[in-house]
Formats: sequence, structure tokens, C-alpha cells
Amino acid sequence: MPEDLEVVVEAYEDELTERLVHWRDVLVRHDRVREHLGDIDPGAVRVLGPALLGRKHDENSPFVATLFDPRENRSVEVRGRLDGDDVEVTPSAFRPNPTGDELGAALEVLRDDREFAELRDRDDVVVYQPMPPLADVERDDGTTVRRIALAVFDPRAERPHRYVAVDISDRLVDWDPGPFHTLDGDCEDRLPVGVESLPHDEGRDWVRVRVLRGGEELWNLVVVRPRASAPTQLGKGSGVELKYVTYRGRLVLWQAHVPILNVVYDDGVSYRDWQNQETLSSPTVSTRSGPAGGCVRLPRQRSWSPGPTPGTSKASRCTTRTASCESSARSRPAGTATSRTGDCATTAPSRRGSGSPGPAIPGPACDTSTTCTGAWISTSRAPATTSSSNAA
Repeated sequence: MPEDLEVVVEAYEDELTERLVHWRDVLVRHDRVREHLGDIDPGAVRVLGPALLGRKHDENSPFVATLFDPRENRSVEVRGRLDGDDVEVTPSAFRPNPTGDELGAALEVLRDDREFAELRDRDDVVVYQPMPPLADVERDDGTTVRRIALAVFDPRAERPHRYVAVDISDRLVDWDPGPFHTLDGDCEDRLPVGVESLPHDEGRDWVRVRVLRGGEELWNLVVVRPRASAPTQLGKGSGVELKYVTYRGRLVLWQAHVPILNVVYDDGVSYRDWQNQETLSSPTVSTRSGPAGGCVRLPRQRSWSPGPTPGTSKASRCTTRTASCESSARSRPAGTATSRTGDCATTAPSRRGSGSPGPAIPGPACDTSTTCTGAWISTSRAPATTSSSNAA
């Protein structure tokens, strides 16, 4: 009988966390920052990061952070060292995605808009976050106004999806601004997730996971949830991040994540999707037994997964199956992103306005399980002669 595996999840906090929190408070009041951003309100300025640079971190480590003033729609990049006082400040064109509070404030402005009045009390109308998340407009003097993008799904309308740009400061709503595009139709009976339903920031950002067999430690790693994943100074995340992975005491992986996810949409426009949203899910675990023997059986549990893709419509998740392989695609009002399951299958680009991918071409015989959840697609593949388990 094989010995049982034990998975231990423990609280984890980096030893330099307090120093980073200290710098967050210092930067919003730093003279160098105010030279660029002016007389800012420390409570209103968003501080993204600081993120430590390099692999070996100590009290003298360099860091980088981004400060954004939503009132003036201006950003600066700040670089310094943990044990220093001076910083280097550079103006930046970076604009962070809206926060949950900004989305809520934009929703309230939309609810007060005259054109939204007949939809305000309907339960089947959903206001969700589209892609792109911002619809800023340039003033005559060259400055820009920060406008939060929202999408309105009305199942009874001839055009089910409409888009608005909301100026929170002046409480103005601009209907149907560019560069949003509508879908010709929806391929699933799945509603988009309303902005008021987005999860709140609760629980720990980092945990340590240890895997033991018969009391002996096999694996030791730190798991970072999407909302706290690098690069924190850009506020877009990199999905579930693994750090400091050791096997039997030996370092095998320093860091594993997906820092950049670019999606080319049907109209040829490429957007960088964000990967720091989450939702709780109860995955269904499937197991297979081959000639090699039994599988690892995992209980149903609530786990992290990236949130429902912001901006998705009912056409957000469409699946095609070919032979023993599976490929998944997800679409937004602006287009479709398609996954490829390694050598198992490839998927042709979707037709413009269609929520379904083109025909999948099967590869060599294999057992593949692919699950598409929001912006994340997890795939496990194994030869038909082995056992595999996949929990999305």
C-alpha cells in the first residue's frame, strides 16, 4: 500500500512586507512625487506595488512602484531602495484598470442617467465590465479625462449589448463610445457577471503549501493568489503564481506565472488582458485509471480561479470537442481568444462575429482535459497508458 500524501497549507508573509507597507505610506507624501503630481490627496492616490526587483531580497533591495492620481488621470513611476530615502520619479502614461470602488461609483452614475431610467428596475438587465476597461477622452489642452467603461446587457433589446463611458467626477455618461464592438449573437445561455457581484478583497494573499508523504516533505512552495500576483506595480496580475518551489529540499523553480496575456480580437486589435480577478468555484474533479494503476482522488473544494472574464457576454465560453481531445475558446464583445492544447489539437481562428472557434484538428492520440474559466485555461495531458487528474 502506498503511503498517504498530506497537503499542509500554512499562513505565509514575506519578511520584508512591513518595509513595503512603510514605503506605500511614504511615497504618497514624498516631495519628489509631489513635484510631478502636485498637491495630491494621499487618500485618493493609488499606489501599485512597491515590487522588489531581482531574485535576492534584503533590506537594501531596489523596488519600483506606480502612483496614479485618478482626479488628474496622471501616473508616475517611482524607483528607490528599501533602506534609502531618495527616489527617482519618472512621468508615466500608464493608466491602471478601474478598482471595484470605481466600478461601483460608475454604476451609480449610470443608474441616475436619463437614458438608463427604463432599465433601472429590471432584474434581467446586467451591467458588467467590458474590454477595454477604460474609454478616456482627450481634452483640447492635451490632457485626458478618466472614463470608466461599462457594458449594459438587455436580453429584450435588438442590440443586447451596449457600452457607456462614465466620467465619475462630472457624473457624465457617454453612450456607445468607441472602440467597442457588438457581437452578432450569443452562443451560450450564460449571463455576464455584474460589477456589483465582483468579489471583495478578503483572505490572505500568500500561503505556503507543503506536500508530505509518510512524514517526509516532498514539495514546499509559496502560492500567491491572482489579486496579489506580479507585476504588482502594473496592477494587472499574472494569475495564480508559484514561488520558491523546492522538491526534497532542492530549489527547482524560482517563480512561475503568466505575466502577459495578449489577446488578438477579430478586428485585429490586440488588448492585454488582466489576470488578477478572482471568483470562488467548486471544481468537479475527473479521474482516469489506466494500466498503471489508480489515480489520485481529490475532494470537491472551494478554490481560487480567475474571475469571470470582465466584459464577457453570454457568448463568453464556447467549447468544441474533436476525437479524444478538447479545445476551449472564450469570447468578448470585441472578439474571441482560443486555446491550444499542445500537440493534442489545434484550433482555427473564429469567424468575425462568431462565438465559436473554427474546426479543431486532432493530433496524436492522447488523453487531454481542458477547462476554460474566465481568463484562465488549465490543461492536463497524458498518454493513454497513464492515469491523470485535472482540477480546474
